[in-house]
Amino acid sequence: MRRAAGKMHEARKEHRDCVVVAAKAKHAYKLAYARAFLTSGGTVDQRKAISDAATEKELLAHELSEGLERSALEACRNTRSEVDMWRSYVAASRDGTATQWAMAEHE
Repeated sequence: MRRAAGKMHEARKEHRDCVVVAAKAKHAYKLAYARAFLTSGGTVDQRKAISDAATEKELLAHELSEGLERSALEACRNTRSEVDMWRSYVAASRDGTATQWAMAEHE
């Protein structure tokens, strides 16, 4: 149970770090796109195309960091499920149900 709780703490920390990185990447992308759009010429569609090409690295960093953030959030959810499972196991072991579960698994 303690190990699962420790994993939960680490997963939350990792998620928090990923949220910060994703927010910074999104900000960098939006700022770079706005600058590229404002400094380019032509029609609106031409300016969008120029801006897309000029900010491809920032967009990739933004999308990758969002993916990592979603992955870290899923790790938190999985770890929470593990902690909940251990809580149920501990509660069941208090009333003897866990012994019945363990015996049923080995039959």
